[in-house]
Amino acid sequence: MEYNNETLPVESRATMLRRLFVFICLTLGGMCLAALLISFIVKNPPTAVQLRISTILQDVIVFIFPAVAIAVVSSRLPARFLSLDRVPRVWPMFWAIVALIVSAPIQNQIIAWNEAIRLPESMVSVERWMRAAEESARASAEIIMGGSTVGDLIMGLLVAGILAGLSEELFFRGALQRIFTLSDRHVHAAIWSAAFIFSAMHFQFYGFLPRLLLGAFFGYVVAWSGSLWIAIIVHALNNMMVVVSSWNARRLGVDNQLEEIGIDSPLMLAFSLLLTIAALSMLYRCCRKNLAQKHRELTKNS
Repeated sequence: MEYNNETLPVESRATMLRRLFVFICLTLGGMCLAALLISFIVKNPPTAVQLRISTILQDVIVFIFPAVAIAVVSSRLPARFLSLDRVPRVWPMFWAIVALIVSAPIQNQIIAWNEAIRLPESMVSVERWMRAAEESARASAEIIMGGSTVGDLIMGLLVAGILAGLSEELFFRGALQRIFTLSDRHVHAAIWSAAFIFSAMHFQFYGFLPRLLLGAFFGYVVAWSGSLWIAIIVHALNNMMVVVSSWNARRLGVDNQLEEIGIDSPLMLAFSLLLTIAALSMLYRCCRKNLAQKHRELTKNS
């Protein structure tokens, strides 16, 4: 399997550990600063405006700043370090979006399975804590995306859709996955490590598995295409579909139908799985052709 190795030079494990240490320090510092600022903004009970402002601060200080900072201190070409220097091509973008859309039934079923997990009776206190954390995160998300006006929809799209997609991809795929990738041989480990941390840092334990798989999908999009922009756009689109669906459900006073597609429907799940595999195969083939063309151009110009 081929990957875009223009941004993947062979590096030492010591270099990776140094970068990871600096990145962790930057992230922890950002968390402390964001927590301090948010404590002055968010009151109890929090309003939608307060939570939106706190989300913007968190995205900028905790996610965007550490990613940009580690790229600047690690490379003379920070945009290349973050895989931001390559303009996304149309067909890889198209097939990545198709893969996201056709996999919705599978994602919903995995979410249902994940939410149905029960811990042993000896860990009942842990399960209560996990469910309380899940409900708290869900309630905060509902407030951020709350309201049924056009203004509420626009704010939800900007904050929970576009900004979240941009900041999280910069942090987890642009910076963290890049730090973990010592060479092409370590790409799979880097992708799944970054995806694991991506899912864990959301602190929504009953959505851990689907978010892990989604993070791995974004990771392979970056590894195959060499462009973080595709992952940013697809991630933002995924978030925006959730925002629009939730907003429309509130406006009409009905349940969110997007979350129910494919659940307990074996035929639809099988169809979704086949289409997802086909879309991912086409995505990989498009990226492989692009990489071969790029290699020929570099060879010709050398």
